[in-house]
Amino acid sequence: MDGPRHNSTNFTNSNETNTAVYSGEMAKIEIIVQAIILYFTIFGNAVVLIVFRWKLKRLSRMQWFIVHLCIADIFVGFFNILPQLIWDITYRFQGPNFLCKMVKYFQLVAMYASTYVLVVTALDRYISICHPLTSHTWTKRRANAMVLVAWVLSLVFSIPQLILFTLMETFPGSGEYDCWETMSNGEPWEIKAYATWIFLSIYFIPFLILSFAYSRICYVVFISVSSKEQVRVSFNTKASVCNKKGNLLKTPRAHTRCASKSKKKTIYLTMTVVLCFLVCWGPFFVAQMWAAYDPTAPFTGKSVVTMKRSLIKMIE
Repeated sequence: MDGPRHNSTNFTNSNETNTAVYSGEMAKIEIIVQAIILYFTIFGNAVVLIVFRWKLKRLSRMQWFIVHLCIADIFVGFFNILPQLIWDITYRFQGPNFLCKMVKYFQLVAMYASTYVLVVTALDRYISICHPLTSHTWTKRRANAMVLVAWVLSLVFSIPQLILFTLMETFPGSGEYDCWETMSNGEPWEIKAYATWIFLSIYFIPFLILSFAYSRICYVVFISVSSKEQVRVSFNTKASVCNKKGNLLKTPRAHTRCASKSKKKTIYLTMTVVLCFLVCWGPFFVAQMWAAYDPTAPFTGKSVVTMKRSLIKMIE
């Protein structure tokens, strides 16, 4: 399939891309958005790491997972967002074929690592809260093993990028090269299979695991706090009846209020994690799957060009 293609992290192509619109108008939007995301990604996570380094002498298991979450997000910033930002500025990929393959490889490694470290963190919380007796046998060494597995899987699952992407001419005889995937020149099912694998391994399956783990955590926390409140009410009732002077004993409700706040906080944080994962990754994978399975997907053409121009006018 000859014709201009997108230079983004995705592996789908477009044979109707308006080069002038992309290099001028669309690139301006992408550069602004990615620069903002890059700043907050690196700055926000670096602040967390600095606070942990100077304020805490010894990290708990949960804090250790948070450190690796920050490292994974910084990895996304430097190896996914930054190369894409430079690529949008130069429009065509600048570098040899080896660099093309490395950039595409580490872009996907960053996506996998960010997701899988989040998943192992959720599994650690699930074991600690839902199976507290088992969690006592979990040492820091096992926590390190879980994080190591997440990073190793990320490195292994991204290997196809080294094979699928290469530096090639944009048009035969043009002398202009870009870093593109080669599946479009093969069978139609190949790009569909790879798109589906990426969707399942980075988005769908991790989302199911996160939903299961955090829903179980919410359920256990809710049941535990409710049981404590019932025991507290029962104890206060008996104490009031046994008071010989007829004066009601003061009931310590501070513990109950704190437990209720803790329950609400846990549920809110859980919903935030799952919803952020769903919403932030959702549009990307919807677009990827749509483009892979529908050759006529409306990502280019007059309607999209009009939308791009209207967005440019909004930010100017």
